[in-house]
Amino acid sequence: MAGMPKKGETIAGLDLTVREVYQYIGAGVREYCPSFWIRVFLMRCEATHAKTFVVDDWRYPNEAEMLRELDIRVTTVRIRTGYEDAHTDTHNSETSLDDYDFDLVLDNPFELGMGDSGPEIKYKFQPIELAQRIREYLDGQQ
Repeated sequence: MAGMPKKGETIAGLDLTVREVYQYIGAGVREYCPSFWIRVFLMRCEATHAKTFVVDDWRYPNEAEMLRELDIRVTTVRIRTGYEDAHTDTHNSETSLDDYDFDLVLDNPFELGMGDSGPEIKYKFQPIELAQRIREYLDGQQ
């Protein structure tokens, strides 16, 4: 949407970034019901009848544990920036899975470079390659 601030931008009159507003809303809902977001996800999964799902944003250990209780493997792809030790956002939604014991962890380092149209990020693995690595892992688990 035109004119909407990005996650890192401050919302005029609030002295909060969009990210911080999302964090307050998410935390407020979790205070009422810690499993709310994972329950919504599971309901949506059930409605689709699909067997494979990609979730790009797990936040809390209880969410991963609920999946494991349903015999669902929990995998993460870590984007390595070289600045992992210097968390700029220490909100628990950003750090609670830092030491979590995932079933599979794939590192995907990147390099910053200059392309024809300016700065660009070059990831070691593209999404299809990451998906193939996850599939190979899952096939080996059966």
